[in-house]
Amino acid sequence: MSELDDYISLFSTVLSGNNMEYRVASTEIDGLEVSTVKVIDLDCFETAILDATSRAYPVERYDTEEAAREGHDRWVEKVPGLKSVTQLGFGVSIPEEEKELHR
Repeated sequence: MSELDDYISLFSTVLSGNNMEYRVASTEIDGLEVSTVKVIDLDCFETAILDATSRAYPVERYDTEEAAREGHDRWVEKVPGLKSVTQLGFGVSIPEEEKELHR
């Protein structure tokens, strides 16, 4: 994907009203979704696991898109049979927390 394609993707996301993130990769596997996005307000990339309740549990953050794509692939390999994840915290206000996954 070219730099121009990246800007077009980001611009389309902003126009759609979702200016907080744009999708890098998404994989459905074993009743869950592994979703990796660029989170604009955090200035990083993030992988989250979405379960049958449609809740998203952020599990890993990255500084670069290349690292995000590699991390996404690692999570796709980890998901089959996974019962729970440690949801990432944020600063001092949101602590890390173990979350049960629902299929």
